Amino acid sequence: MLTDEDEDLQALFYEKPSLIKNEGLLDEDNIGKVWLKSNLVEHFDFEVVCQKVWQHLVSWYSTDYIVCRVLI
Repeated sequence: MLTDEDEDLQALFYEKPSLIKNEGLLDEDNIGKVWLKSNLVEHFDFEVVCQKVWQHLVSWYSTDYIVCRVLI
């Protein structure tokens, strides 16, 4: 168990990641319809995770947009 002093020291050396930013994966037309860009490359532009992992990530870091896809 970490003491208050340990937590303060940890905060000095470890910065919590910011929110998950998915906005760069999306295109929007002039009437506000949003869709995924067509030229995205898996493992470079994005990572696919199962729903349970995604739920944990969002609960920890939050996100600007949620992108849900069905994978086969």
